[in-house]
Amino acid sequence: MKALKFCLIFSIFLTACSAPEPEKTEAEKAADQITGALNDLKEGIGGAAKDAEGSLGDAISQISDAVKDIEIEGVSNKKPVNFRKLKELLPERLDGFDRENISGESTGAMGFKISTTKAGYEKGDKKIVVDLVDAGGVGTAFMGLAAWSMIDIDKESNDGFERTTKYKGFKAYEKCRNDRCEFAVFVASRFLLTVKGNGVDIDDLHDVVDDIGLDNLEDMKDTFGE
Repeated sequence: MKALKFCLIFSIFLTACSAPEPEKTEAEKAADQITGALNDLKEGIGGAAKDAEGSLGDAISQISDAVKDIEIEGVSNKKPVNFRKLKELLPERLDGFDRENISGESTGAMGFKISTTKAGYEKGDKKIVVDLVDAGGVGTAFMGLAAWSMIDIDKESNDGFERTTKYKGFKAYEKCRNDRCEFAVFVASRFLLTVKGNGVDIDDLHDVVDDIGLDNLEDMKDTFGE
C-alpha cells in the first residue's frame, strides 16, 4: 500500500513539473514519462514547475515521507547500479544498427535514485533510440511511472496500433503509428528498457531488444550500487 502511495505521489509530482502535450493519449504520455523520468526529476524543479497548480514544496515533502514509509515497510531502497554498468549493455552495434552516440548518468533526490543510459543507432534510413533505466531497490514503486504496466491497452486504427502485452515473461508496451514505433519492457521489477525508432516496424525493435538480452538485465537483478 505504501509503495502504491509512492507511485501515485511521484507520478503526480512528475505531472506537475512537466508540460504534457494535449494531443497525446494517456498511454503515450505514460510512455514519455517512462523514458523522460530522469530529466523530469532533475529539471522539473525549475521555473516552469512554480507555475503548476499546488505547492511543489508540499509535493516534495510528501514524496520524501512516502520513501520513508516504504523503507519502514521493509522495501529495500538499495541504490541502482552506476550508469557505466548500464552503458556496457549498449554495444557499438545492435542487430545491424551502428551506434552514433551514447550518454548516461546517475542522479537522485529525496531518497529516490535512478541510473540511466541512452544511445542512438542507425542502419541505413532506419534510426532508433534506446533508453535503459535502473530504479534500484524501489523498482516496484517505479512502475507507477508507467501507467501501461498496471492496465491493459489494445487499440488499432488505420494509422497503427497500441497495446500492452507480455514479452518473454515481462510486461511490455508496443505502439506503432505510420513508420514510428516504440517498444518498452519492464524487467525484474527494476529495469525499464525502451526502444523508439523511425522507419522501423515492431519486429525491428524486438530484434534490438533481443540483441541487448533481457536475460542480461535479469542477471543483474540482485546487483546494486554502493
